Amino acid sequence: MQKGTRLCTPHQRQWAHAGRPDLPQWALSAPAIYTTMGIVPLGDLAEALRVQVLRGYETQLRQGGRISPLQVKAAIRWLVDHSVTDLLAADLPRKGQQTTFLRLWQRSLPLLDADRDVEHSRTVIRLNVLNPRYRGGTVDLSDVHAPWLLHLAQQHVLLLASSGSSPARLKSAGYAARWFAMFLRTLPDEGRQPTKVGRAGMTLYLQWLAERARDTDHYEALAADDPRRAVVGERLLPSLAGAGPLLVTPQRHWDLVHTLRAILDQGRAWLAEAGAGGVHLLAQEVPPFPERDDTDSELEGRSQDALPETVFLALMAEDNLALLPDGTPRGFVELSLRAGRRPWEARHLEFDCVEWHDVDIEAPDGSVQRRRYPFLVYWMQKVRRQHKLPLHLTDVEVISRQQDYLRREFPQWFDTEGRPLSQRMLLFPTPRRSRANKLGERPYDSSTSRYWLEVWMDGITQLVDEHGQDFDRSRVFPYAFRHTYAQLRADAGVPLEILQVLMAHQEPSTTQIYYRVSHPRRVDAVRAIAAKYQFDISGGRLRARTRPTTSPTAPAPAWARSRYPAGRATR
Repeated sequence: MQKGTRLCTPHQRQWAHAGRPDLPQWALSAPAIYTTMGIVPLGDLAEALRVQVLRGYETQLRQGGRISPLQVKAAIRWLVDHSVTDLLAADLPRKGQQTTFLRLWQRSLPLLDADRDVEHSRTVIRLNVLNPRYRGGTVDLSDVHAPWLLHLAQQHVLLLASSGSSPARLKSAGYAARWFAMFLRTLPDEGRQPTKVGRAGMTLYLQWLAERARDTDHYEALAADDPRRAVVGERLLPSLAGAGPLLVTPQRHWDLVHTLRAILDQGRAWLAEAGAGGVHLLAQEVPPFPERDDTDSELEGRSQDALPETVFLALMAEDNLALLPDGTPRGFVELSLRAGRRPWEARHLEFDCVEWHDVDIEAPDGSVQRRRYPFLVYWMQKVRRQHKLPLHLTDVEVISRQQDYLRREFPQWFDTEGRPLSQRMLLFPTPRRSRANKLGERPYDSSTSRYWLEVWMDGITQLVDEHGQDFDRSRVFPYAFRHTYAQLRADAGVPLEILQVLMAHQEPSTTQIYYRVSHPRRVDAVRAIAAKYQFDISGGRLRARTRPTTSPTAPAPAWARSRYPAGRATR
């Protein structure tokens, strides 16, 4: 507080910067000072904007959001500096901490007045209005011109949202309706009357969509600077986001026909009342789902997502692991390579995740010895149960190194004896400070681990496969380590039932997806059978012959003379 003017230091500085005008008059019109106190002044905002800010603030509180007064003040200051009068019409930057709350409020304000009962009747359906479990996203039907098709698509989206289907399925319904609407525009009446479409129109649509699939192949085969590419792209459905045409890939082809059939089947009674019972699709008219082509993986003898053994050994080399930052990045990547767990399971490993158990091992001489072996104890979110994985001592060293790193870098999370203060502390916690992460109980985001791998791949100078060719580094992603774990153990001869337990799968068919039988194992199997079963030219089996122990002139042994008397021919 300044004694002469009775102003605080920030206001004194502001008054002096304004040229020391008349103090009472200046105080009436001076902009607010945003200090570090927990008070957020709204006097500089227009009345309508003030109401928008308060409603957005209230909505954020009701949703359980964490409110930072300093960040709110920064947002208010941004509105004042940019002379914003309407938050909904404001052009906010896509990034920036100063406008984070403004973007949240701008998205939540339109939803406050939304009616869930009539939201499905809009041409742009907001998913989080239909069902609060959806965080966002829309189903855009604005280019579906036929009223009857728009009605059926809206009803189908409402049904899917009510049943809690995934947002991808709801958006697929929008794509299917938009593609069918694009075909209807090629008809004389543009398909506005379903009675004029009929069964013949549905058959034509299947042929038309198959042509678009061929256009997609042609579009992808042309170079980006080829003028024919734009001509072919005009025959495809344009993206509403302006990102080019939508392609009819084999999987998308199946999804469009399958989803349209579901839309028409749901409104079949409504179509029949309108005299358009022929507007439907049969099950046999849906194209077959494109199965994954495993030809290359069969020839290579490994799963498509599994890394070759040479690449795995190169990644495990100390020179390459040293390129990762010490601490959590290296510990997470190295343990993921070794243990082959799912990315979610690796990120949520607890600090004390190793248990030692006594196991009886039978020695070659027949004696039984009891030894202690380490096991990785973790929670499988996918099936919601705990699992224990046997570890090697080198794997335990990686975990111990990560534990020592946390004790050294974050001593506030441990007691005087080095034990974590929280039983829920993680092995790879995020260092981000928050109320929920006071004791290292929150993991890194999944995108962070992918970023670590991308930077790591950029730093490795040479990475080649078993043929000495450059390896595609985009194939190194977190889940590829799990496929590699299964493939390497299958190549080592681990039986399927044991590998199933190591992978923590409930069905052996699931485990078989993660590996392929390698060429050496196939060759060994064929050679073993060929050595045991030999046949002559007529198909008769040849028995293995033993080398004679007597000379041709020596007399026959006693057992032969007793069985075959002299003078009797033997066959």
